Amino acid sequence: TNDERRTAHPYFMHDAIRRQPERVAAVLRGRKEILERAADAAAARNRLLYVGIGTSLHAATLGERFLRHLSGGRVLAQVEHSFEQIHYPLALSADDAVVLTSHRGWKNYSVQALRSARAAGALTLSITGNDGGAGIREADFVVTTCEQEISFAHTKSYTAALAALAELAIGIVARRGWLADSAAPRAALAAV
Repeated sequence: TNDERRTAHPYFMHDAIRRQPERVAAVLRGRKEILERAADAAAARNRLLYVGIGTSLHAATLGERFLRHLSGGRVLAQVEHSFEQIHYPLALSADDAVVLTSHRGWKNYSVQALRSARAAGALTLSITGNDGGAGIREADFVVTTCEQEISFAHTKSYTAALAALAELAIGIVARRGWLADSAAPRAALAAV
């Protein structure tokens, strides 16, 4: 249970680290359809805004970098901290897609950022852990990664989120016609 404490090796984090490969593979297999539909919708938007807080901000930053790399810098994409998006917001509209990463799915500023994006008419996508908060599930597309972490550190949920973000980036760039063959990046991702 979550109340259980381990005072010696193997710690919960050790278990989570060892589970990373199977959690990444599960996201790439089990979330393929929703990631394809989200990529279809996001590819039609002018700008993509990646939002997160803490470790989720790091994942959001890498998601933006995946997209920038695969598109050769042609996609207008930005990264914003959830707190900053609430207090010093970038103006959003129906021309935007917001990709919000939240491992646990209940950080107040992240949920507020999602709701603000929806209110502005932006397409919203959340990448979150199983059984996350209800607010994060209000997105147009919800991609779940894996069970919640027992350890305080995000390990398997972080790498599973990165897999989802990489697959999303491949899909967006392929749909915009900037990737002649998506087989190579998908093979590289599957090899992870």
